[in-house]
Amino acid sequence: ASPRPVELLFSQLSKLVDVACVEIQQPTSQQIRA
Repeated sequence: ASPRPVELLFSQLSKLVDVACVEIQQPTSQQIRA
C-alpha cells in the first residue's frame, strides 16, 4: 500500500528539520554557500 500524503509530507518535513539542524551546527557551510 502506498503511504498517505500526510505521512509523505511528514517524512519530508522531518528531513528538512534534519538538514536545518546540520546547517545550524555547521555555520561555516552557510558562509561558503553564500
